[in-house]
Amino acid sequence: MTEYLVVFQPLCINGAGKKAILKHGYPPFVDGSCRREPDLQSDFPSISALCRRGKFAPRLKEGDRVAYLTVKRAWDDSSSRHWRLVAWLEVHEAFEDHRKAAAWYKKNDLVLPRNCMAPDNPPLPLDHTINTVPKNERSPVSGKLRGNARVVTPDGPLRRTSKHSIQRTAAGDALKVWDQFYKDRADEHGNFLACKLLWKELHEPPRVTEEDFREVFEHVPGLQNPGAYEKGEVTKLVERIRSACVGRPARRTLRSSTGRE
Repeated sequence: MTEYLVVFQPLCINGAGKKAILKHGYPPFVDGSCRREPDLQSDFPSISALCRRGKFAPRLKEGDRVAYLTVKRAWDDSSSRHWRLVAWLEVHEAFEDHRKAAAWYKKNDLVLPRNCMAPDNPPLPLDHTINTVPKNERSPVSGKLRGNARVVTPDGPLRRTSKHSIQRTAAGDALKVWDQFYKDRADEHGNFLACKLLWKELHEPPRVTEEDFREVFEHVPGLQNPGAYEKGEVTKLVERIRSACVGRPARRTLRSSTGRE
């Protein structure tokens, strides 16, 4: 069994996401994209290559475990930047493409996870998201998404002019741009993992500090491109964080502004 540490951007990371939380009642620490990568609200939480392409999901096999943390921010009303431990998953089924994953979920009478790119599984509307697209990326099928990129949607080509977000684009076109980006990713790397939920906390997940990392790893490990751990280090971290948060008073998460957004 191999263990991994991975970070993601939760819905509460920016103003658009906080509006979605208040309007639609989402837990603050679900993923913020229109495809929920990972989808931690599924009965079998799911991981795909929509975010990291070939750098992570293709490496996972059944029995591997993954701890999901937020990116580092000042998530509460303290001034210190830290991570939050949101979920601890074990890979249950590994699929080579999204079509086979969708068939498995349907066979088991389960709702499709939002990150499963099946034809009958649309993305979430923009007002349910943090309303941003990945930066510095080139789509393998549609072309470049930044700058004046020409992006092909089901309704024909459209031109995108904003460098940093899709908020300035008409909502319908913006969602098509974002979802096309993910469709291209799924075509390039179809790996899809259905996971057993070992633990999660989507409302007030416990804090993880540099001190916690150093106590277990003797350094702060790289998190953007997940390293593989074979000696139970991630299990030790998860157990340390969960035991430390017992009885700890919760801090308010939804601040008016949180660190670098």
